[in-house]
Amino acid sequence: MIIDDVLEDIASRLETITDLRVLAYEADDINCPAAMLSLPTTIDYMGTYQHGMDTLDLTVLILVSDVDDRRRRKEITRYADGHGDRSIKEVLESGKYNTFDFIVVKSSGFDVIPIGRTKYLACKFSTRVSGQGS
Repeated sequence: MIIDDVLEDIASRLETITDLRVLAYEADDINCPAAMLSLPTTIDYMGTYQHGMDTLDLTVLILVSDVDDRRRRKEITRYADGHGDRSIKEVLESGKYNTFDFIVVKSSGFDVIPIGRTKYLACKFSTRVSGQGS
């Protein structure tokens, strides 16, 4: 797999969610709601016999505006739902991709993340991406 191509493919799939701004890179200025993709935390080149499968673990981060706004809880939880038109799990796992074979959303959790001078309510999704190895 070509990592940059994988990130672009996932970003394109996230762009199918209405009103979600997608950044395939980390940014300092966020216009919420937004999704950001991180670089893989691990890359496993030994997925199958004779290196036929590569696996990447990466985080998809969903951000909504600062935590002082009570309406944001309702907004952020829709992304963490197991199904629905804003469900990150459902949207990513149902996609058709050109640069890898499949993606699994393993887990998610909520956090408050400071970026610049702003604190964002966030949901972090741990994903595993697998595809043709070298």
